[in-house]
Amino acid sequence: MSDLPGKAIFEYHFQKSRKKLYVHDTFGPKTEMPVSYYFRSLVKMPELEQQAIAHCTGKILDIGAAAGSHALQLVRNGREVVALDISPNSCEVMKDRGLTDVVCEDYSSPQKSDSKFNWKKPIKFTICHREENSIHSLSSRLS
Repeated sequence: MSDLPGKAIFEYHFQKSRKKLYVHDTFGPKTEMPVSYYFRSLVKMPELEQQAIAHCTGKILDIGAAAGSHALQLVRNGREVVALDISPNSCEVMKDRGLTDVVCEDYSSPQKSDSKFNWKKPIKFTICHREENSIHSLSSRLS
């Protein structure tokens, strides 16, 4: 894995590098992604993200936490958050930004004996979804 997003996040945070990052997905052509987007504050997040953060309760697992912007805001709101990312570079940035519960692993790979999580065990989670410009929280179980 080349970890280009993680390297860009690391360089932006520690070296103040402003290189361009391009993302590719299955929905269209490559698109420039400003690295600063991973470091946005609550007021710079879209309204939908702000509403989702406001509705989060219980212990929260932020999967694909990147630079930790959502997790940091949730901690500021008094929530217990585990920030999970596959990138060692991103995890180092999150720790430097003040997150204390950061896990660096790939949740989609087969279970490792040293994993903090038992991905085969059912876990409770909360889903926030958008319906006519509002957020609804749904609790469910993943098994």
